[in-house]
Amino acid sequence: MRSTPLMRLALSASFLMSSGNLVTAQSPPNSADAANGTRVGMIQADSNTFAGEVIAVPVPTPRVVQSMLIGPGNAQANPIQPQTADPIVIPPIPLTTGSKPAGSAEPPAVMPGAPLAGPMSASHPVVANVPCETCPPAAPKPPATWHGYKLPVQPFAPPGAFPPPPTGPGYYTLLALVQGEEQQKPPRWPYPRGGPFPFSFAETNFSYLDAIPFNERDWAEKLKRIPLGDHFLFSTGGELRYRYNYETNSRGTGITDTYNLFRNRLWADMWYEDKFRIYGEYLYGESLGQDLPPYPRDVNLGAMQQLFADIKVFETDKGNPIYVRIGRQELLYGSQRLLSPNDWGDNRVRFQGVKGFYRSEKFDADLFLTQPVAPQRSRFDSVDNNIVFSGAWFQYRPKKGHFVDAYYLNLDNANRLVAQGQLRAGAFNINTVGGRYFGKNDGGFLWDLEGAVQFGSWADQSVLAQMYATYFGYNWKECFANPTLWVGYDYASGDPDPGKTGQRRTFNQLFAFGHYYLGFVDFVGRQNIHDFNVQGYVYPMNWITAGMQYHVFRLDSNKDALYPGAPGGLNSRQYPGALPRRDPTGRAGDDVGTEIDVLTNFHITDRQDVFITYSHFFPGAFFRATGPSVPADFLYMQYSMRW
Repeated sequence: MRSTPLMRLALSASFLMSSGNLVTAQSPPNSADAANGTRVGMIQADSNTFAGEVIAVPVPTPRVVQSMLIGPGNAQANPIQPQTADPIVIPPIPLTTGSKPAGSAEPPAVMPGAPLAGPMSASHPVVANVPCETCPPAAPKPPATWHGYKLPVQPFAPPGAFPPPPTGPGYYTLLALVQGEEQQKPPRWPYPRGGPFPFSFAETNFSYLDAIPFNERDWAEKLKRIPLGDHFLFSTGGELRYRYNYETNSRGTGITDTYNLFRNRLWADMWYEDKFRIYGEYLYGESLGQDLPPYPRDVNLGAMQQLFADIKVFETDKGNPIYVRIGRQELLYGSQRLLSPNDWGDNRVRFQGVKGFYRSEKFDADLFLTQPVAPQRSRFDSVDNNIVFSGAWFQYRPKKGHFVDAYYLNLDNANRLVAQGQLRAGAFNINTVGGRYFGKNDGGFLWDLEGAVQFGSWADQSVLAQMYATYFGYNWKECFANPTLWVGYDYASGDPDPGKTGQRRTFNQLFAFGHYYLGFVDFVGRQNIHDFNVQGYVYPMNWITAGMQYHVFRLDSNKDALYPGAPGGLNSRQYPGALPRRDPTGRAGDDVGTEIDVLTNFHITDRQDVFITYSHFFPGAFFRATGPSVPADFLYMQYSMRW
């Protein structure tokens, strides 16, 4: 009967399963084996009978193996010369199909002559009876972790008039300059390289740390993405901030106010795989030495800034997750012209409720139903049950550096007498529909376009209002200091005859970051205003940001008010001293004034910044006719450290 290849392989295996000396197939033959033309192979068994045992067998000479596999006749026709032929290595042959459990530990090292048991490492084979001079020492196998999971992180679009930071070689911190350590690219730390922090700690991406060994991380990085077992991941961090404030004609009252603001934030974040998350953030803010009553946004003697849970409820075929977030949380989207935590105050705006969100590479969708949290000086913060804020926000990123937003927002304030209508005071309900497109091209051109329309009810009036912003800029990225120039126009409608008709035309600024857009003096909010502005920024060194803004403010309606930068979703009584100025006759005109802001940020280390701003407000005819008319000079000096 003619032998088949399968039969010859079976005969080979049968022959191999006899007794003999042991050495791994990767090990070189000893002198005795070389002398008799024999190689030694290894078979690892995983069956119940041989569980974990390694069977060592002598391997026949190449001539015998060839005779067994291709037949004696062919072997004679194709003789093999042992002294010149490549050795034949028999790979490990499992006797069963059983697999090694995930995360199994490596066995202890085996001394020569000891019995062998357990699986063997392919990269670090264990050798019995035969010394191995070249084998590397056995290394512990890392635990089976789940770091391959991608955790959802909200991508933040740049705010308007954003100066693109440098990316080439240079000194990115003052410390690096002092130490003479020039860097070829920006540091890997994900926080912004500046004192203002308009984003959220809860949405910071530290996943780059997974590729960095723990002993190569710095002290702050070692607090992030710490595996607790095989399923939990823990991170923590925080911020210390101090700001000196000097304000003449503070809040337009004619009073000079000098005071100090302190803020401390601590956060902790725990993930169970990518299925469940708990995030908590504590905030303490204090104002010392203030002559005017402090803004509620500046004082909070201990509160939970955020405390929420994320639950993964679905994953698409492409691996894109859908989560539900329940609890106290910050909401910030797009340009933050209408919805922002407003980081300038000690208290950051936050909400309490539920949010569902979908994340993918190019498209995100968020739906939320919340209530604003009212800051309390010395009591636990709580929501106002008469105010509900809900909406939907969609963002599309067609390519790098391009952000397209579409949104619907609803603010319902059922508090009595909060809105003054035509014939009576009452509640209000405002719907906002809008969109934004931020982009740039390779040539250095930048643009930021946004518009929104509002409709709804205001006491006994209907609402029809609008806002839009048009910004164009250019970044000379190849020039010294990486200069950027922006020319912008912000508009928010006012009411031509407030309270005299059945329709209210004044735009509601919702929860805006007005300080960033409409001047650091905060005399102007996004209501009944035209703002023509020019802004320029340079980086004299990679660790220094210097900028200047020039604003020209005009009212949209002479008879409507000049509204300050307090959140429009809350009652004005919560912001004492920030009341609107108005001339009901319109004779004061529309010239609010002009403002110059000069700002400089020094990036001391990857964690520390010093931010200094000086602002001067030149009052116009309207401002002089409706209250204290002295010019305003504001000086801010801020130190911050984040980890």
